[in-house]
Amino acid sequence: MEPSEIRELFNISGLFERVVRGDLRTVLEADRSVRAEVGLPEGTRSQMVWYLGQEGQKLALVHHYLLPDGTIGGSGRPDPKQMILDDEIIYC
Repeated sequence: MEPSEIRELFNISGLFERVVRGDLRTVLEADRSVRAEVGLPEGTRSQMVWYLGQEGQKLALVHHYLLPDGTIGGSGRPDPKQMILDDEIIYC
């Protein structure tokens, strides 16, 4: 699937909004510091995060840059890399 297609599905799903509201849990899959050459503020983290349903099932894997002030860099929204819809794994 193309990145733009999985982003559209992710945006339609409302998963990010549910995470923001606290309806879904998140689990950090990977976390590393970002090199200064990337052009983001010092202290920015590159993170891969799983979104989990209420029973702990994996719903989506997203990437984001976590800025030192706690906000998400770039568009302000995570970049989905994988989603599980109706027991089907969708990825780009």
